[in-house]
Amino acid sequence: LAMLNDADLGVQRAAIQAAGKLQHPKLWPALLVALAAPSTRAAARAALMASGEALLPMLQSLLDDSTSLDNLARPRTPQLQSELVRICGRIGDRTHHPQAIALLLTQLAYPALAVRTRALQALVQCGYQADAASRLIIDAQLQSEWAFAAWIVAGLVDLAAIATAAP
Repeated sequence: LAMLNDADLGVQRAAIQAAGKLQHPKLWPALLVALAAPSTRAAARAALMASGEALLPMLQSLLDDSTSLDNLARPRTPQLQSELVRICGRIGDRTHHPQAIALLLTQLAYPALAVRTRALQALVQCGYQADAASRLIIDAQLQSEWAFAAWIVAGLVDLAAIATAAP
């Protein structure tokens, strides 16, 4: 744990790699902090993915409650949420675990477009085929996305009309 917070970036990355091999749940919070830092993100992502489906309950807690990670990594960003979704997707891809799929489906309504896009990519990567109930969720989200896109286009049309009407 001390090496995960070392001032030397090389030591941090080596400690993250070792933590990934150990796959011990007590190391996961420190790996989540490393996931939030751009300099250690890739190594932390790989280390967390190595834990596989054992990590899913913690991912569920983090993805369900956007404040539960705040004490570990501030500020909570869409980038960090996207990384959590990415890890969940990789675990789901390897194991086809229903909990991973269910977690990814919950992220389709996340406010940030990057997170929603990452969730869709992860579902495709997992080979997900929607059942009737999930299809309703996906259809509702698609309707919401289309309505937002229409609103943006209408705004652009209005701005263009204003720009051409101005003297």
